[in-house]
This record gives sequence, structure tokens and C-alpha cells, in this order.
Amino acid sequence: MNEMSNQNNPITCVIIEDEPLAQNIYHRYLAKLPDVQLLATCSNALEAISVIQNTRPDFILLDINLPEMTGFEMLNVLRLHKPLVIFSTAHVEYAFKSYDFDALDYLLKPVSFDKFIRSIEKVKEMKTIKEGIRGGGSFMNVTPDIRQENDSAFVKFDKKNIRLNFNNIWMIQAMEDYLKIFLIEPVNATGYIVIRMTMKDIESKLPEDAFLRISRSYIVKFQEIVALEGNEIKLKEGHRLQIGRTFKDEVRKRIEGITM
Repeated sequence: MNEMSNQNNPITCVIIEDEPLAQNIYHRYLAKLPDVQLLATCSNALEAISVIQNTRPDFILLDINLPEMTGFEMLNVLRLHKPLVIFSTAHVEYAFKSYDFDALDYLLKPVSFDKFIRSIEKVKEMKTIKEGIRGGGSFMNVTPDIRQENDSAFVKFDKKNIRLNFNNIWMIQAMEDYLKIFLIEPVNATGYIVIRMTMKDIESKLPEDAFLRISRSYIVKFQEIVALEGNEIKLKEGHRLQIGRTFKDEVRKRIEGITM
């Protein structure tokens, strides 16, 4: 295990990668980011499990093809501390499976610095959301549930109870124990609100014919879908989202069921 540190940064990371070349690339990239602290670099999953539980990093950069145990198998073993996950692999076929593990992002090798930075920004955003929720008033206030009516629900946001109309939702993204709800008519500058709730719970409250679960991480408004292309759907906003393997048949059934 190799260790590096940067004392100026609150965002912590562990790299799990067995290829020396890839390790060096990530070290070089992270050296350019003063607000990211690399706690350790592990070359196998068994070593990484111990390091993760002891150091409790904010996120891990995880290769999938590892000796002794794959990255997917390692995540199934983690119990006490489950950090945010950015997968990294040279095999594009693993991309679809990575969505079954609620990965924050997926990097295809060789990884460019631009794509690496985008993944780090996602980590920062998620960390900000978590800290804001724990902090109480400055970022946002959320309740552990929503109070539902027929076509809307009340959620606590910015110290107020606001009505969330289901028709105003165009996409929902799962982020660990929270949901990021994207709004057609935003109530703040970000364009989304965050509540503490599971995908299963929110899915049970939404109108079934108006929304479609496409993966473990995403629910989309059905009217926002403009195309089904292979294992992706394209939305009006220009977003492209991967369809999870376990949701693929249902997505195709819903979309092809209204095809003329």
C-alpha cells in the first residue's frame, strides 16, 4: 500500500488499482487537485477492504479487474463504511453492471484529466449535499419522508414546507440515502432539491404511468423520454442515461408498448 497526503483538503480518497501505469496517472492527476487528499493506494481488494474501514474515505477510485476479488465482489463485502464509488476499467461491457452498484461515476481507461475532473466534481457535489443536510439550516432542511396527497407531496426545504407537484418532476437520482429531485420549474438556483428517502419509497408514491424506473439510480418522467438507443435512453434535456440490466426488459416493454 502506498500513501500520499495533502493536508489542505477535506475530500479524501483511496485508489484500488493493480496496474502501476494507471496508479501513476491517478497520482499525477490528484497532485493537481489541492482539495483532494489521497489516503492510500491499494493493489488488491482484500487490502483495500481493511484500508477503507480504517480510513473511511469520502470516495474510492475502484478498478474492476483486480486479483483475488473483483471490484464488484469487494463492494458486496464492505459493511461498516461504504464510500462513494467511481469505477475505472478498460472494459466497456462493465459499464452497465456498474449501475447496479449505485456508482457515482464510471471512467473508461485510458482516463483523460478532463473526465477525471468531472468525476471529482460529482464527489464534491455529493459531499456538499450530505454536509448541508447534516448541518440543518444553511444548505437545506429535509424530512425523512414526504407527506403525500393525490398528485403532490409536501417536503421540508429551506426551513419551509413546500408543495412538490409530481408533474413538476422530470428526473430523480439516487445518491446513497438521499434523492436528488430535478424540477421542470425550479424552486432554487440549482434546479433540484434533495430529500432523505429511498428509491423504493418514492417510486411507490409516484403515479406509476407517469414515471419509469430505468436503473437503481434513476427514475425519469415518461414524457421526458425522446428516444431509446441501445442500452440508453435520451431525454428532452439532452441527457443520456444508461438502462440498468435488471430494468431493461421493463423499459423496453413500456416504450415499445406505445410505438406505432
